[in-house]
Amino acid sequence: MTTVDMVESANGSVDQPGGSPLPLAPPESNLEIEGEVEAEAEAEAAPEAEVEAEAEAAPEVEAEAEKSTEAEERRISLRPDAVGRTIFVSDVGRDVTEEHIAGLFSMCGRVIDCRICGDPHSALRFALVEFDNEYGANVALNFDGTILGFHPLAISHSKTAITPVNPSLLPQSAPERARCLRTVYVNNIDSQVTPAEITDLFVTYCGEVSRMKLLKDHANSSNMAFVEFVRVESAGKALSCSGMVLGDSPIR
Repeated sequence: MTTVDMVESANGSVDQPGGSPLPLAPPESNLEIEGEVEAEAEAEAAPEAEVEAEAEAAPEVEAEAEKSTEAEERRISLRPDAVGRTIFVSDVGRDVTEEHIAGLFSMCGRVIDCRICGDPHSALRFALVEFDNEYGANVALNFDGTILGFHPLAISHSKTAITPVNPSLLPQSAPERARCLRTVYVNNIDSQVTPAEITDLFVTYCGEVSRMKLLKDHANSSNMAFVEFVRVESAGKALSCSGMVLGDSPIR
């Protein structure tokens, strides 16, 4: 057997007798470098993939949170103990306030909550009244047909309880509570009326205004505003301005 001299060719192959060149295996150092580059690329892509996954999951998380909140509110509104103490009052006139309703039904028992609901622009609305016990609610049924304002009330047992107010939405400090007492909400404002005209009206009839914010009512063609007075007494006087015509519409 003869010895075959294998000669490395210039193109990175080895010549063998009677055959085609065999490619040389790449150096181990090159393989290691390529492996490191691929690993770095995968590592860089991983955070982006996580961000995309989180972005895709965000709507699902929000939807789940909304469902949880709705379920909790429904659970609260269906409390058997509170439902039995609550009456449903319909045909509540626009001129009737929660204070009027609570005052009427206080003759039946201790009223612990009263809410008027419905479209404020509607001639008739409805209310929920909760007593501290079922006896008061049962006695209140005898007031069915009682005229309060200009309409006879229709009274029946309620199928739901009053959902408690979220404490985080209430004023948290003494200054905030004081501002609420000095502030009134005004709606049904003619869209052509300016902030200066609103301020002048309340200054003339009620007292000095410290701040006024006019907002667009997207549900209607009119505007609404929050008017803050310097004195609490002025806010009380402002309630009597309901029905005054400003522009072409009566404010409420």
